[in-house]
Amino acid sequence: MNKRFHGMILTLIPVVMILTITLIAPVMGIRPGDASRIGPDLIQFTASVSAGELPRQPGLTIMSAEVDFGHIGPGGTRKGAISFKKTASGGVSWFLITPVGWNATDEKMMMGVLDKDGDLLQIQLKILNDEPDNNGENRKSARPAELMFEAGEQVSAFTRKIEPGHHHVRIRIETDGGPIDFDILFNLLDTVVQPLLGIDPLQIDFGTAMQGEKVNRRVKVTNNGWETLKWRASVARAIGSDTGRALETGKYVSFLNDEITGGGHYKVARHLKERLELPGKWAEDQGYPYAAADGHTLRYHFSGTGIAVYFWRGTATGQLTAFVDDRFIFQQDGLSEQKERFEWQVAEGLSDGSHILTLVSRNGPVAIEGVRIYGGETIRLKSGSVAVSPDNGAVTRQTNYVNITVNTMSLAPGRYCGYVLFDSNGGQKEVELSVDVMADNIPRILDVYRYVRGLDYFLTTNPQAESTTLQTRGYTNQGIAFRLFAPEMPGTTEFFRWFHAQKGDHFYGYELKSVKRSMQGYILEGAIGNIATSRLTHTRELYRWYNTSSKHYFYTVDPKGEGIQKKGYQYDGIAGYVRP
Repeated sequence: MNKRFHGMILTLIPVVMILTITLIAPVMGIRPGDASRIGPDLIQFTASVSAGELPRQPGLTIMSAEVDFGHIGPGGTRKGAISFKKTASGGVSWFLITPVGWNATDEKMMMGVLDKDGDLLQIQLKILNDEPDNNGENRKSARPAELMFEAGEQVSAFTRKIEPGHHHVRIRIETDGGPIDFDILFNLLDTVVQPLLGIDPLQIDFGTAMQGEKVNRRVKVTNNGWETLKWRASVARAIGSDTGRALETGKYVSFLNDEITGGGHYKVARHLKERLELPGKWAEDQGYPYAAADGHTLRYHFSGTGIAVYFWRGTATGQLTAFVDDRFIFQQDGLSEQKERFEWQVAEGLSDGSHILTLVSRNGPVAIEGVRIYGGETIRLKSGSVAVSPDNGAVTRQTNYVNITVNTMSLAPGRYCGYVLFDSNGGQKEVELSVDVMADNIPRILDVYRYVRGLDYFLTTNPQAESTTLQTRGYTNQGIAFRLFAPEMPGTTEFFRWFHAQKGDHFYGYELKSVKRSMQGYILEGAIGNIATSRLTHTRELYRWYNTSSKHYFYTVDPKGEGIQKKGYQYDGIAGYVRP
């Protein structure tokens, strides 16, 4: 009995459905096959019992119903396309539906009418490189993603956060004949997938080179991505180069001392010894000066119209307070959500002359890379003077080392700057080069002329170049006082001249640390030559005398001071060793 009853019910269901649709459809205005009003399965069923009317079709077909972007990581971009083909006569209207779980960035809907045989829908998937965590590592949580579609001049974008793993996004396009679907597949990884060029360092200071000398440094080429990085290096031609980029003005000076890397304590590199002062004990970070606590002071003597400072910021970095010529400039915060190299424009528009930059660490540790000095003429390095070896390579997980050599044989004395361009499938980077070239035929011994105005003694090895100062200030020539050595002479170091404008007094020395009294108010004017710090063959002492009343200085090779004692001067020590 139960089986017979169930059989009767199953037999009656189709009949009831047909009668219901037949009666309701005219009332609702629904025609058989109208997919815009009722589901396609129901339409197909009623069509089979109607008077032979066929169901409507979308009028479009997709050549491939799937776009597989494969692996993608933070900062990655993948592009693809879907090809449409028209299967109906006339134009086919369509519009794009917002994918489930995604948010449209614009209220304007992408739509159109396809009136030709076929067309393309361009697709781009981009994973944003989200902020790192406190340890500087990339997060393994959801990342912002952007899905963009382009058809003709129309662009639609959708966003959402995506967890690492495999993803399957269903995309629906509605047409006046019904919907069509296709799928986008991708696997989101925790790490960067595409090759990403890394260069260290990005700036090289070769220091001073004698004419005809070759100087060499090397840089590291690394791949910060997953896929193989292919790179090639070439010498950029500055203005009008392949990058269309002009040379930076000013000279980059690095504080790197690669001879003490990993030693724990920073020591000033030899070519910086007389310009860079670091009172107290400074630690080193990869060869750069590192202030581990508050109150560390750095002083740099420079000549120019402005200066910028390079240092590293991070999650635990303190601040730097800057002074120029004892005048407070600014305090720069070093905090950043990730470790980054930062360029700080400290001062500009200074009088073209000698200045002192003072940096003081505050509220945490800080590592200082170097400075850029503005003012003065910078000459472009000729492409034939720079060699790169090797000039190409491929990197997966290893490191490539590239030697950059500057040959000064054909370069006239002067300050030079240039670039080496690294181009790759993981981006472009430029390495800035700077070098000072000095003539190799300069005399080894330099005459020092002494000029006087009142109690101020002006010493110079080049009175022609300083004739304007000597004449306008009314100095009187007293002839040659002694002789200094040319730069780069073994066993010697730079002999500097300082000037106190208020007192009208010059001070001379190769370092300030040995001075017994305050040097506040003295401004560095530059080196006038080199002096021996210990007795060399054919040298003798250069004596320094000091007037306790007027606070002026006097220098002579005469142990009796040329009778200067009668004017109130007292013996003040040995300034160094010179040629008589």
